[in-house]
Amino acid sequence: MAAPKANQWMVTVKIGGNTRLGVDADWSDGKTLFIKAVLAGAVQDWNKEHPAKSVQAGDRVISVNGVSGDAQAMVKEIKDRSLLQLLFQKGEDKDRPTEPEPVPVPGVQRAGMPLPAGMPPRTVDILLELRAKAAEKAEKKAVAAAMSHGIKKAPAPKDKNEPPSHYEVLEIDMKADETAVKKSYRKLVLQWHPDKHPSDRDEAEVKIRQINLAYETISNPLKRQGYDQMLQALERKRLNIRLETQFIKPRMSIPKEFMLCPLGYSDKFVRIVDNKFMVQSRE
Repeated sequence: MAAPKANQWMVTVKIGGNTRLGVDADWSDGKTLFIKAVLAGAVQDWNKEHPAKSVQAGDRVISVNGVSGDAQAMVKEIKDRSLLQLLFQKGEDKDRPTEPEPVPVPGVQRAGMPLPAGMPPRTVDILLELRAKAAEKAEKKAVAAAMSHGIKKAPAPKDKNEPPSHYEVLEIDMKADETAVKKSYRKLVLQWHPDKHPSDRDEAEVKIRQINLAYETISNPLKRQGYDQMLQALERKRLNIRLETQFIKPRMSIPKEFMLCPLGYSDKFVRIVDNKFMVQSRE
């Protein structure tokens, strides 16, 4: 067998029993097997073990155990043999399947996609931020007035149900970047290692658990974002900031009748009246 070219590579797999080849192929050209998709099976296992020579949709099988030029014969070879030597050829970009771009819908954000930078914030968030700033400003003014009269205002007591601040545990600021978080975490882990505190081992173990929990949250951007939002909510509660949301109308209001339309009967709707299920006409 001739040596593979630069855009070709050999894949050796074993199939049989519960192990399938795991490719969806098209052999309508009569000469090669065009890979439409890689499914669960031997080829997918090969991809995990050999990422540099992985098989992708758009590639072609040009030889099976030395059989080439006849797609039907190659398929028969795959069905009759358990040990397969497949010679793949890299597919061109134009041959690779591409997903069509979704049609954008005004006011609807695609799930799993980041919010565009230009998207306006929600009205609720703007009002909450304004009230929080006003309350913070009023508190600073009250503290300054008290200090001018020689009175030291005691800080608001911390709620007993309020969870410990991960930032305080890690001894960092809320604006600390990833590098500062890692540096502080490593320092504290070494400082509170139980082996360094044989007399207070229980306290050291509690400290280590708190440090690990705090680092697990703060080092993860998504978890950190959620945690920061929780801290902001607790701060608003401490400042007694409440926002009436009754005046905020939803973007769309759908009558319940239209949400309970029987399948195939667009002129009717269902309704519950006095614990009875009724089907009524819209006319």
